[in-house]
Amino acid sequence: MSEPETAAPAPQGFVPVPPEFDDQAAAMLADCASLHGYPDGGSMLAALRADESAEINGVTLNDQLVVLIVTRRVHLMNEVMALVVIPGFRGHGIGELALADAIQRAGKRPLVVESSEALRPYFLKRGFKMVGKRKGPDGELRYRLGAHAPRKQPEPADPPKETTP
Repeated sequence: MSEPETAAPAPQGFVPVPPEFDDQAAAMLADCASLHGYPDGGSMLAALRADESAEINGVTLNDQLVVLIVTRRVHLMNEVMALVVIPGFRGHGIGELALADAIQRAGKRPLVVESSEALRPYFLKRGFKMVGKRKGPDGELRYRLGAHAPRKQPEPADPPKETTP
């Protein structure tokens, strides 16, 4: 008699989102797809899956994708294309943890995000600095913000030892 098959456990922590969560991820990306020129979340997700410079990370709980963060390497920086937390989990700091994880993954590269006026304070409170602003295609002001991973401070050199003549 063979052992019963058990389902693989859902990923823990901020890890690449497996394809079996694509329907949930596409639904989460629906609201931000038009900002990047896609007709819907499914089209955006398909393009991101094909883009080697994109990372699609998230956290699941009980087979539910609760947070999704999409970053992409662009020239000398990493750009946050989407950060989405499902409604029942908003306001508990999971989005902030996703940003902190993305900043750490960026390493020496700055992490940048383009934001609306309404979301700008969210990023400013999380250590992002203003880089610029422009008018979006709909005439709305869009703000460019950036953050760097904390750099290690060099350890102080040992003081010179005194020598006696």
